[in-house]
Amino acid sequence: MRVMVHKRIHERHPELLDEDVLTAYRNSLRYAQRADKDEIEFAGIGTDGRGRLVEYVAVVLPEGRLLIYHAQTPPAKGMLEELGFMKG
Repeated sequence: MRVMVHKRIHERHPELLDEDVLTAYRNSLRYAQRADKDEIEFAGIGTDGRGRLVEYVAVVLPEGRLLIYHAQTPPAKGMLEELGFMKG
């Protein structure tokens, strides 16, 4: 599956490069499909090449590509809770 990183990520989080986001996706520690969405959407947390925890949210596009449209480091408390890293 081809994975793309939305350019908006860099506008909001200039500390993240495409490679950081892609590496975190490939090194996912935990991810889950979000069931309450019309699209197939995943949220996850992984480590980038510098050892930072990076959260991401991705959607499967109709043609089968995966678009990561949100990423940030460090992960937000809500994402840590959603993926079971901590209790809410």
